[in-house]
Amino acid sequence: MNRNNVKRIRLTLTRFFTTVTGLLCTILLMGSPLAYAGEQASVVSIFPQVDDVSSELPPVPGRLSLFGWQGSPGTEYTVTFSVLREPAVVVAVGARIQSTTFDSNESTLTVEVTYEGATILTDDSVPVPEGSFLLAIDPGVEAAVSARAAKTLAAKSARPCYGPASDTSKAQDRTDDFGDEGGLLDPPVANDTDLSVGFPREAAGSYASTNSFFWCLIPPSAGGIDPGFKVLGPKGKTDAAELFLSDSFVTYLAGTSGLFLSTRSFALFSERTQVSIDVADRDTGISADASLLFQEGNTSIGDDPVDGDALGFAVGDSGDPVRTRSTPATLPAVSDLIERSFEFGKRESLSLAPSDITPSGSSLDLFGFVGDEDLIGATVEVVRVQNLRCNEVQSAAIAGVVIARDTVGSNGSFNVKIPTSTAFPTNNSKAQLISRINGEQVQLSRQITLTNQSRNARR
Repeated sequence: MNRNNVKRIRLTLTRFFTTVTGLLCTILLMGSPLAYAGEQASVVSIFPQVDDVSSELPPVPGRLSLFGWQGSPGTEYTVTFSVLREPAVVVAVGARIQSTTFDSNESTLTVEVTYEGATILTDDSVPVPEGSFLLAIDPGVEAAVSARAAKTLAAKSARPCYGPASDTSKAQDRTDDFGDEGGLLDPPVANDTDLSVGFPREAAGSYASTNSFFWCLIPPSAGGIDPGFKVLGPKGKTDAAELFLSDSFVTYLAGTSGLFLSTRSFALFSERTQVSIDVADRDTGISADASLLFQEGNTSIGDDPVDGDALGFAVGDSGDPVRTRSTPATLPAVSDLIERSFEFGKRESLSLAPSDITPSGSSLDLFGFVGDEDLIGATVEVVRVQNLRCNEVQSAAIAGVVIARDTVGSNGSFNVKIPTSTAFPTNNSKAQLISRINGEQVQLSRQITLTNQSRNARR
């Protein structure tokens, strides 16, 4: 073999290995969360035309694209974005999304959103232009990346999430994010762990609405059907949040959980307790509206009085929260904001939940739901028990004291209001309660544990 042939062979091999190495790097990069940095969306148009305030907005985690406009109350806007692919989720802040449509031929995303004049909840160190509404676009993460992150972080006491509220400890330091001329500096760069957390790309077509700038999307746990939404707000105020899961997301959840899922498969949970079965069946997915009262220990996500001050809500004739124009209130620092969240989950056959897990008044509100329409009209007993074990045989003879009874209503719910002293044993600041329906097959709810704040305060 002559010298020229040797050179040709070496050159061919070099090119081959260079090509293979390049392909491997590309594949690895595509599977890496860091690849999403190039998937930032851009605005093509908005109709009717309004002033763009995107350059005045606070920084958000690096995977998100955030846009804002000055809105005219009571107006529906059509916003068209240029995107690399259909995003996993779109989040509206200060407005309510009506629909999203992705055109794969044009690589455009069209969002129909209604702005009703609500004031965006934030704090002094994270200013948002008054009278504006925002849209955030998250491309999501690869399903395998999302699943790995869920397993890795499963041992943490708090479920991971992705959004402006994913690390509120940094919010107090954001006063240094402004330059000499008042403009925002470069936003902080999220680390690999932050970028690996989020809704999978199979969630494409999903969206959420809130009035809080501090929101966070909770991805499903490993093998779970429990994606959710977290917001922060000032004590005593209420946010009307919505989370819509697309059909493709529900199909993905069915595949990862091994469950056959329909709208009736789902319920809503707060503080790991089932608090509602009001999940709506939509043409392209399922949705849930939550009225979230920002109060320590509160678990209810609906039918609460809606305070219209800082968040701009009032109660309509139907009792549903509706957005109205309001005067901006003095807002607390992020460290003083209260966290509320709700998640989808598998509907329980019988549930029991308190409106407050740390009751401090003279009465206690308890509510629950049944998962079977055949149980409508049945009598539910609320029983005070002691150390009921998870593997204990379901039996009507469970040792305990019946402290309340109610009848399951036509909507599958029941509600009781009892004196706090009845729920808590003498000289005991904790109460363990279950709900029970006696019949051919006894139904028992999961046990809940309440702490009597009033009794603790007297000690």
